[in-house]
Amino acid sequence: MKDKPTAFDDRELSDWLMNLIADGSQDFLSSLAEVAVTADAEDYCVIRPALVEFRRRYCDRARKRVAAVDFSQRESFRLKLGAQGGQKQ
Repeated sequence: MKDKPTAFDDRELSDWLMNLIADGSQDFLSSLAEVAVTADAEDYCVIRPALVEFRRRYCDRARKRVAAVDFSQRESFRLKLGAQGGQKQ
């Protein structure tokens, strides 16, 4: 059986989610991105289809408003979540 990915493992959506979070907006997509990266693998698999659809609809918004995220931010965000107990193990 294939392991279920988390947002950090998702090659298709990971960068988009991190860009939305880095944007710093308090809008719906940014909030949803924060939920996605804190979800465990089981919950992430439930919300992933919706994320794919939102990215399809609003991909241009992310490209226009968000500068490229430094990939070191991804690891520091992951470490911050771990320190806060944000991800289920």
